[in-house]
This record gives sequence, structure tokens and C-alpha cells, in this order.
Amino acid sequence: MIKEYLKHNFKNFEPALMEKIGHNASIKEFEPGEMLMTTGQYFRSTILVVEGRIKLYREGPALGWLPGCWAQVAASC
Repeated sequence: MIKEYLKHNFKNFEPALMEKIGHNASIKEFEPGEMLMTTGQYFRSTILVVEGRIKLYREGPALGWLPGCWAQVAASC
């Protein structure tokens, strides 16, 4: 299933990269509005969005949230 997602959404990936991702990747589903991480946490791996989009923010100097960008299918942010 993962290899099919890659072939459909990430056509520019080299075959060797697709093979490596296919062996090491997992698919996780999230609900709209669900918080994926909070300040001080980090992702241990790369996130590839295969459906929908993720809104990214960063913490500002006054402890507020600064707008980030949208990470969506087959795009980087």
C-alpha cells in the first residue's frame, strides 16, 4: 500500500528512494484539527502528506504563534 501511495503522489522520487521509504514508512491518519505536536517536541523522521494538508506554525518571541505554511500532498514547506 505504501508503495502505491508513493507511485501515485511522489512520481519524481527515484526508484531506490521509493524502495527505501516503502520498507521503512508507516501510514498514520489524523482527524481534522488534531494537534500533531507541541512546542518542544520534534519529529524523528520526515513527514510525507499523502492526503489533505497540515498547517505549520512556529512559536513567536512573545509566546504567540506566528503563521507558518501549509504542507500538502507532494509539496514541501
